[in-house]
Amino acid sequence: MVLSGPIVGAALAGGAAYAAAQDKGSMGKVSRASGKLAITTAAKAKELDEKHDISGKTKRTASATLTKAKEIDGKYDVSGKAKNATKAGIDKAKEINQKYDISGKVGGAVTGGINFLNRKLSNVNVNANANVNANANANNNTNSNNNSDETNPGNGNNAGNNVGVDGVERWE
Repeated sequence: MVLSGPIVGAALAGGAAYAAAQDKGSMGKVSRASGKLAITTAAKAKELDEKHDISGKTKRTASATLTKAKEIDGKYDVSGKAKNATKAGIDKAKEINQKYDISGKVGGAVTGGINFLNRKLSNVNVNANANVNANANANNNTNSNNNSDETNPGNGNNAGNNVGVDGVERWE
């Protein structure tokens, strides 16, 4: 992370320099100022790193932490125990799944849900088309028979009819 500051600063400086060279207006001024700031920041970060050995301290701390972790793992077998616990958990999950057929039930439920949604979406499209046709028929029938208040059986009004075009009964 400490080393990324100078690298990011240099990348920003390069991008700002490119933008500054391309644009002579306010964007160019902002780019030139940003480039100068990025260069100054990168130089200051490098100076601080050299003065306080930040990157060296970070590397040594990381190395010591890794060495200590390996020592603890060697003494207490943490990784081996974690591996065994994971395997035991997976084996128990398989056993429960075989006993209760959880994956089969979940798979069936998901399939049923998808089929339900598919039917509903198909019904929406069929109903939308039926409504368009029904409205067209109703407009035609209204225009040809203005004195009639009765429901015209040909106008698409299917109140009480709960059977869809696909023959599936729906109660909505």
